[in-house]
Amino acid sequence: MPSVLSRAAGARLETQPFPHLVVEGALDPPLYQELVSSFPPLEVVSGHAPPWRNNFAYLLSAHEVIQHPMVSERWRTFFAHHVSHDFWREALELVAAPLLALHPDLPRLAGKPLESFVSAPRRGPESAAADVLLDCQFAINSPVSEASTVRTAHIDRPNKLFNALLYCPVPGDPTPGGELDAFRFIGRPAFLSGRQAAPSRIEVAKTVPYAANTLFLFLNSERSVHGVRPRPATPYVRRYLNFMAESRVPLFRVPELGRVGRLVERATTALRGRRSYSSPPSVLRG
Repeated sequence: MPSVLSRAAGARLETQPFPHLVVEGALDPPLYQELVSSFPPLEVVSGHAPPWRNNFAYLLSAHEVIQHPMVSERWRTFFAHHVSHDFWREALELVAAPLLALHPDLPRLAGKPLESFVSAPRRGPESAAADVLLDCQFAINSPVSEASTVRTAHIDRPNKLFNALLYCPVPGDPTPGGELDAFRFIGRPAFLSGRQAAPSRIEVAKTVPYAANTLFLFLNSERSVHGVRPRPATPYVRRYLNFMAESRVPLFRVPELGRVGRLVERATTALRGRRSYSSPPSVLRG
C-alpha cells in the first residue's frame, strides 16, 4: 500500500523554525477520497456516545484500530502498514540525516547506529524489544461549544523522534481556524509546566492550513513548538491522522522556568494580551 510519505520521497526538510516538511496532496487523490469517505465517526474514535468535552482531542491508536470491528478493512490495512518496519525504513530515508544533525548523541544513547534500530508498533507484543515505537492514530477534535484552541503552543514528549499530521476535514466544513502554527523562539527556549512554551518568548514563523490531504511532518526537539489556532463555536469536528515514532531514550531536556520565572512570564503575557496561546492546554498526549 502507498504510504503517507510516498509523495515526500526525495524531498528536503525545511530547517526553520525547526526541521519540517509540508506536502499538499500527500496521498493519491483516489486513495484519499476512498479513505476519508469511511473516516470513523467521533463515537468510534472516542469510544463513547455524547456528550463530549468541548474542543477536545480524542485519539484511537493502531493497536486498537487494526482489530476494530467498526473500522473498514481498508483503514485497518493502512494502519498496519504505517506501524510496520517497512514504513520505518521509508521514514528513515527521509529523516535520518536531519535527525542525526539535530540529535547527534542519539546512537550513543541508544547503543547502536540509527540504521540498526528495530521498530515495532507502540503497545504491540514486540514493543518491549524495540528501539523505536511506531503509532498511527485517528484523531478527532470534538465540536466547539466555546471558542478555544485544542492545543496551546507546546513541544512533544522528549522521546519522540518525529511526528506527522495528515489533515482530513469533513467535506463542506465552513469553520474558520484550526490551522497549525509553527513557532520560533525569541531568545532561549523556555517552558511553563506541561511542555507549554512561554508565550512571551515565541512568535509565529509559519502557518499550515487545515486543508484536505495536507501533510505536516516535523522532527522533535526543544525548539519544535507548534499549536492549533482557535476555532469558534461549531458543530463540525476537526479530523486528522497522527503518525509518530518514539525512541526508548529521551532526546533532550525541557528547559522549564522556575517559580519566579513562571510568575514573571504570566505577568508579561497578561500585559501583552497574548491570550490565544496562553491558556492551559486541554490535553498534552502528543
